[in-house]
Amino acid sequence: MSETAAARDLMATTAIKERDETLVGGVPEDRPRRMLNEKQVLQIVPVSRTTLWAMEKAGRFPKSTYISPNRRVWFEDEIVRWQREVDGCRRGRHTAGAADARTKTTDTEREQDARHPTEC
Repeated sequence: MSETAAARDLMATTAIKERDETLVGGVPEDRPRRMLNEKQVLQIVPVSRTTLWAMEKAGRFPKSTYISPNRRVWFEDEIVRWQREVDGCRRGRHTAGAADARTKTTDTEREQDARHPTEC
């Protein structure tokens, strides 16, 4: 590779690093973060309103923000980051060693599951 080509590669790499350093949550600092209302979030995440609330309360979903007394929003970049984190995680409610899928779960077990979500 010639010195000129090497210099161009170095300059391009430096420019990319500088651009990436201006990103906040995956969004350039000079651009606003996109806000999603509950209806938009539920179109992306296929759960009920109640499940969304429970996941958020348990810390398994990004926290919403109130921008006025009756308007709750989520930042799109946080939802996308959450999707990437859960992609590839173990799916399903039952553990690998469950003897019977029809076993009933008690309220106490559900509360414990909500407090201690399964990690990937």
